Amino acid sequence: EGSTLSSAHHITRSPTEREKVYFASMEGSFNSSGVLEPGGVLKFLVVDEELVVVDYQPTRGAVHHLDVTSDGEYVLQGTTEGGTGKLYVLNSGADAYDPMSVEEIIDAGKGAGHVFTSDVRQLAIVTNHDDTFLTIIDMDWDDDGNIDTPDTWANTTAWIPRGITYDES
Repeated sequence: EGSTLSSAHHITRSPTEREKVYFASMEGSFNSSGVLEPGGVLKFLVVDEELVVVDYQPTRGAVHHLDVTSDGEYVLQGTTEGGTGKLYVLNSGADAYDPMSVEEIIDAGKGAGHVFTSDVRQLAIVTNHDDTFLTIIDMDWDDDGNIDTPDTWANTTAWIPRGITYDES
């Protein structure tokens, strides 16, 4: 027997001509046996005010916010599994009704949560709720202005300084 999907935590849409294609991060759920199902990404459409589920791709751990690359090709979902942070890179499917597939899994910090993609620099930035750094991923390693295939993406960390003060005036 299949499991029931949990509530959606965050929703975004494809920035390309497929405007009616949406992606939701699903927090996880319990099936009829009471077993916790992992979180994942739901791909859906809204057709004549009806929600049409296209695909669901589990991402094995707890999830938070996701984002879609500026070309609409990839969905990026941060997860926490087994105490480590991962960024799932899903191919969004060539067509609105095509299923998604896992393209790459990239190491991130513990508690990988919110994902932000920049349109100009083609960077993905991941907040790590249980670490003291951001994970920054260069999606355009050859600097030609286009998003490269995920197997070529380079990641680094940007440490968040502790103890910094600011002037509230």
